[in-house]
Amino acid sequence: MAQRFGIYAFLAFIVLLPFARLSELGCLIGLILLWSALKTPLLDASHLTSAKFRWIAERPALLALFAVLGAGLIASIDATAPSESLKSSAALIRFAGFCALGAALSAAQHRRLQLAMALLLMFWLLDASVQALSGWSLAGKLSADRLSGIFGADDLKLGPVLAVLSPFIWLAPIPKSVRQQMVLRISAWVLLALILLLAGSRASWVIFAVINCALLIRAGLAGNLSQNLTPLRSIKRLAIAGIAASVFVMLAAGLVRTDERFQARLDRTLQLLNPDGVDFALAGRLPIWQTAANMSSAHWFNGVGMRGFRFAYPEFAASDDPWVQTNADTGKVQGAFHPHQMLLEVSAETGLIGLIAWGFVLWLCYARYCRAGAATRALALPYGLALLGMCFPINTHLAFYSTFWGSLFWWLLALYLGALSAKRFETTSANA
Repeated sequence: MAQRFGIYAFLAFIVLLPFARLSELGCLIGLILLWSALKTPLLDASHLTSAKFRWIAERPALLALFAVLGAGLIASIDATAPSESLKSSAALIRFAGFCALGAALSAAQHRRLQLAMALLLMFWLLDASVQALSGWSLAGKLSADRLSGIFGADDLKLGPVLAVLSPFIWLAPIPKSVRQQMVLRISAWVLLALILLLAGSRASWVIFAVINCALLIRAGLAGNLSQNLTPLRSIKRLAIAGIAASVFVMLAAGLVRTDERFQARLDRTLQLLNPDGVDFALAGRLPIWQTAANMSSAHWFNGVGMRGFRFAYPEFAASDDPWVQTNADTGKVQGAFHPHQMLLEVSAETGLIGLIAWGFVLWLCYARYCRAGAATRALALPYGLALLGMCFPINTHLAFYSTFWGSLFWWLLALYLGALSAKRFETTSANA
């Protein structure tokens, strides 16, 4: 049942992602399916202990989850806010369903999921386009300083989510008759680029650039090896990428002249070239990063605890730090909610133990990729590119230990590691 219905857990999560906690319904479905799988005779038989361990080992996303969960629990021992840290660590177990089901999906199910993702992203893009033209989307009126689309004006995550999930538009296995019409892919690329510019998230611009650079490198350098492309076809692909890049530059130039909000964000970014304007260009994040570094140095072994950054912040911040303030609800002094940078977040909140755990996750991704065949790697490519853009270290990030960004990360990781195992599971099922 888990293999048959697992795809619906993943679909439920991503479809409900713009609706806050409703996306947790996908996690719940995943846990129910996992519980159903754990009741099978194989896992209940006490004399098949080795089979149980093999069952877990064949689902590497579960090993990754256990590693990060363990680091969080160790960090909770002497956390600044023990209850918050323990609660955030224990909450990671809700992703166990995803981590188990990703490997249970067949290759055909992964392809159907990727196609569904491309269609969903196009729907979100069309909704955002209507908002850009009329000021309204399905989530209501535009009241923020940038496009919010389906996520709503009080939840400005449209840019980062679209940028991270963009590989599904490029790589979705759409029907051959449609795939040959490259105009559609270029049109989708241009529309996505325009929406990302209007969404105004500079972090999403970096994510989008990283993913497109990876796609360009793959098409230009690895294409002949992985897909038996002739040099002429590789040149055509590079030409298409060049045309699309030119269109993107023209769009950006047009926005600079016509959109005041985009002009303001670009001007702010260009302040990076001015030594006195770096903090302004980084939206005031230099004090946060310095405080995170101080926190990491003081709690180098196991950090201050998951989601404990804001509570420990005042102790390590400078006396004139603008992020230190009194919480109106609790009356307690606290600081920025998270470091806005993945490595600093991990080192500050879970210390060296956390860095080792995340290093283990990275090793799992690399090791499984190296063991996979060309067809399996191609199946996992959209998820892998999304994770690359999401975790690219030279960028500012949303909180990886938070509910929203963390959920999306584990959703992608479960599918990536699962896709690298999908061919084996499909073969095993056929032999059975």
